[in-house]
Amino acid sequence: MHRQAFFSLLVVVVTLCAALSIAAPTKASSPSLSKIPTKPNTPAPALPAPKEPSKPAKSPKTSPQSSKRPSSTAETNGKTSSKKAREAGDPGLESRSPNPVTTVCDVPIRDNVDCTGRPSPLENVKRRTNSPGSEYVPGSSSPEHSSEGEGANVLECEHAVELQLLGFTFKKNGFCDALDALVSHSGGDKATYLADIKTEINQKTNLYNIPHDTNAAKNQITAKFKAGNGKANAPTIPFDVENVIQWGRVKTYLSTSYVSSNAEKLVKSIDEMATKLLNKAASDAKKCATQQQIDAAKAEYISSRGTMEMIWENYIKFVTNQADVKQNNTPRLQKNLLVRFANG
Repeated sequence: MHRQAFFSLLVVVVTLCAALSIAAPTKASSPSLSKIPTKPNTPAPALPAPKEPSKPAKSPKTSPQSSKRPSSTAETNGKTSSKKAREAGDPGLESRSPNPVTTVCDVPIRDNVDCTGRPSPLENVKRRTNSPGSEYVPGSSSPEHSSEGEGANVLECEHAVELQLLGFTFKKNGFCDALDALVSHSGGDKATYLADIKTEINQKTNLYNIPHDTNAAKNQITAKFKAGNGKANAPTIPFDVENVIQWGRVKTYLSTSYVSSNAEKLVKSIDEMATKLLNKAASDAKKCATQQQIDAAKAEYISSRGTMEMIWENYIKFVTNQADVKQNNTPRLQKNLLVRFANG
C-alpha cells in the first residue's frame, strides 16, 4: 500500500518536472529577440512598431512635387478653356490680324501708333461694336442697325498721309536708289538714316480715328492712285454702289480743315528731311568714295518726278475725282441710295 503510494507520488513529481522543463525555454525566449542568434546573410527580424513611422517621414519629400502638379494642371486647363473660348467666339480672346509690313526703301516704316485722344473727323458716322482686325480700336461703341453690315463703322487708327504713299513717292523720284548707292559706299545703315522720317510720318498729328469701311475705301483709292502712277487724272475705280458712299466720306475726311492743314505741313517737312538725309549720307560716303561716285549716286534722286508735296496734291485731286464718280443710270443710283438710307 505504502509502496504503491510512493510510486504514484514519484510519477507525479516526474511529470511535473517534465512540464516545467518544457515551459522554461518558451519563457526564456520572450524577453528579447536580440538574443536569438542570426546568420550574417539572414535579415534581422522586422519590428513592425518601429518601422511604421518611417513612411510618414518620406511625405515631406513628395509634397513639393504634389504642389507643382496643380499649377501645371491649372495651366493646361487654362489653355484648354482659352481654346474653347476662342472656338466659341469669345471677343476678348479673339486674335487680331497683324498689319502688313509697310516698307520704305526696304526698311519697315510703321511704328507703334496710338490714336488715344485723337479726333474722329467723321464722328457723325454711325459706329458699332469693336471688331478684331483693326490696328487700334478706341473703346466700345453702342450698336446701331445699318445696311452697311456688322462692324462696318468701328473706329480704326489711320494715317492721313499713307505710309504706302511715302514708299511710292520715294521709289518714284529715285530717293531710294540714291540712298542705296550712297550707303553702298559708306556702309551705313539705311534704318538709321530713315529714323527721323519714320518718326515724322508716325506722329500723332497724322493719326485719326475713322470708320473701318471708310479706311478700307481709302486704301482702295490709294492703290488705284498708285496704279495710275500718282497722277491726279489717273483712271478712277468704276462706279460701285457699295462703295460710292465711302468714297465721299474719304473726301470729307481728308478735306477736314485740321486734317488738311496737318497733312500739308507733314509732306513739306518730309521733303526737307529727305534732302538733308541724302546730304548726310553723301558726306558719310566721302570717306570711301570719290566725288564722282557720290555725285552719280545723288543724281538718282530727281525731285521733279514727284516730291511728297506734289504727290499729296495730286492724291487729294484724285480722291475728289473718285468721290464724284457717277453711274450712267442715274435713276438706278437714286433708287439704291434711297433704299440704303431707308434701311440705315
